[in-house]
Amino acid sequence: MRQEAILTIEQVDEVEKAWMGLYDTRRCTLGILTKSFKEIEQLVKDDREFALTMAAICECNRELKFYKDIKDLLERATLTASMALCSRKDFPEISTEAKAEIEAEAIA
Repeated sequence: MRQEAILTIEQVDEVEKAWMGLYDTRRCTLGILTKSFKEIEQLVKDDREFALTMAAICECNRELKFYKDIKDLLERATLTASMALCSRKDFPEISTEAKAEIEAEAIA
């Protein structure tokens, strides 16, 4: 199977920067879900800065597309990696070891 590279190193850097730059909006978006509509409505009426933040959150569709694109890239990378790994006789052991490393990082 022949597959050309999907991204350049420069594109990877751009994706990572964009991903990290979304932190504040992601946090605010989740924060909205901790309040009732009435609470949000009142805050929007009373606080212009809060209203601006809510307007920014309404731009989430752009971010959602970004995350969908990231998901698509991850799926393509996983398919390529999985097919390449299948050529190794010790694939099950490598897979188990990689899973353990990921779980250890998540706990740390």
